[in-house]
Amino acid sequence: MPFPANLPLSDAQKAFDNLNEIGTVVTLRGGPHHASLSESHLQGIAQYFDPQGRRYYLITQNRHDHTDGSIYLFSDTEYIGAVLLHVDLGATESAHDRFNHPGGLQCVGDYFVVPVQTQDYKSTYIQLYSISAPTGQPPAISLAVNDYIPEWRHLGIGSIGVGAAKDTLCVAGLDGSTLLFFASTSGDITRPEFAPAGSYEIPSEITFFESVVKLAPQFVQIVTDTDDNLYVVIHTVINDASLSYTDLAFLFSLDFETTSDGSMTPTLKLLKERHFVCEGTSGAAGISFRFAVGVSVVPGSHLQLLATARVMGRTCEIDKFYRMPDPPAKPEGLITRWLVYPGRDAKRDDRAVDLLEGQKAKVVVYLPEMAREEFRFTLKRERKDHDDSSITERIGNGSSVTADSDWSDFGDRIYLGDRGGSDEPAWNSCPAFYVDLVRVDG
Repeated sequence: MPFPANLPLSDAQKAFDNLNEIGTVVTLRGGPHHASLSESHLQGIAQYFDPQGRRYYLITQNRHDHTDGSIYLFSDTEYIGAVLLHVDLGATESAHDRFNHPGGLQCVGDYFVVPVQTQDYKSTYIQLYSISAPTGQPPAISLAVNDYIPEWRHLGIGSIGVGAAKDTLCVAGLDGSTLLFFASTSGDITRPEFAPAGSYEIPSEITFFESVVKLAPQFVQIVTDTDDNLYVVIHTVINDASLSYTDLAFLFSLDFETTSDGSMTPTLKLLKERHFVCEGTSGAAGISFRFAVGVSVVPGSHLQLLATARVMGRTCEIDKFYRMPDPPAKPEGLITRWLVYPGRDAKRDDRAVDLLEGQKAKVVVYLPEMAREEFRFTLKRERKDHDDSSITERIGNGSSVTADSDWSDFGDRIYLGDRGGSDEPAWNSCPAFYVDLVRVDG
């Protein structure tokens, strides 16, 4: 296939269904120059994995009244959460044009496609950038094609989806509630022979909890499966009177039909609609699908959804929606089971632990071998109206615990505290996972 492709999903609908409904907050750290960005807001987010498997986040941001916008590259492996790169995104037609509004972007292979609009949203350059990642060095970003789809220059494209399947490179652009498509079956990623592939009108209203509500489409992304099928994910919000947002996502299958005159038309079939709940910063400027949203297929063929707050300061707070893991078979003697989310406050994992004085139990961690042996934590119980307290040293897979006479003094809710690894790179690339406490004899 002449075009680069992203990792496919084995079952797109199941992957979408299995995303956890509630986001997990991840905090990225940056320099003090972020404070100046409050004048505008974040527009798009994508994940990029280099050939060594290192993860990076790409986040776009418009800059009101400037000549261009910005894209920031955050590291998730070395100097965790740090801004490694800042690139101006823009295009110039005349001295009066301000192409300062980059939008929702998506990576495909070692490239990403991003729309850059004028401040009045009346004109758009679709731009293709390449990402190079030399061994031992942070990635470099360079403009590969300035005007990728000239036919869209007169439109207000706010978000882009891109993917390749069946020897076809497909680009989707969101202009208000209209989804536009271009496709190419020849050329390469930098010189595709694009042709219009039709459009699709996103419904303006849906029934949500027995009420008819208006939709405000925000972002579009494309994913593929191992059978070489294309899918479209559309993110949208419902505004309410309190200026907070209800976040929704829709999964469509995407096919193209070639008509008798040789033109292509898209066929979209709605497979699933879901409501998601963003954690972290709340309110009108909090984390929401109203601001930057992205979808990625990560190593292991897992789907992840990401969302940001309106702005970032010295830190950038994002939500990740991981897949819900299939629970392992319950072992004989199971006392309790924790479902652990990378980066999430451990107190959310609290569980009742019915272990009597003198009884012993062992820890079973359900992670890949390397991560399983490195993941360590303490067991904690929160005493009501008092500070919490650890009841074990750091333990991990295969460790044993024994209830003593003080076990019941702390109440019956126990959680994984002081977790080593769950906020670190090896676990950020894992979905949620299970930890069991299993009673043993002797």
